[in-house]
Amino acid sequence: GSPRFPFMELDMYRLSVESVRWTHGLLQELAPRRGVQRKLDASTTGVVLNIAEGHGRSSVADQNRFMKLAEEHVFQTLVSLDLMVARGEMAASRVVDGKAMQARIISMLHAWCLSNENRNGPQE
Repeated sequence: GSPRFPFMELDMYRLSVESVRWTHGLLQELAPRRGVQRKLDASTTGVVLNIAEGHGRSSVADQNRFMKLAEEHVFQTLVSLDLMVARGEMAASRVVDGKAMQARIISMLHAWCLSNENRNGPQE
């Protein structure tokens, strides 16, 4: 099989990859990509990339910095979904599952950073 890396075992990594898969399916339903759709694609990808990068860092400060960047991408994802609904590009019911995934991811990211801070003290 293909090589496995430690970050691939993280629930938040696996869920963020699933979020990219879900988003890809959603975007396939729409007309050619516009600004907010491109932003949605980039933000879900950013979550995955920052989780992997953060997990590979040795210092707690670096880990938390990347996890906080991943959190920012989650918020961008949530806002992008809301904007697509507000613009009438899709029904609010269509984005419920995607928003639920983002809520779970943000909870896991927050728990990661809190756990690091509890073990090592607050990081700048």
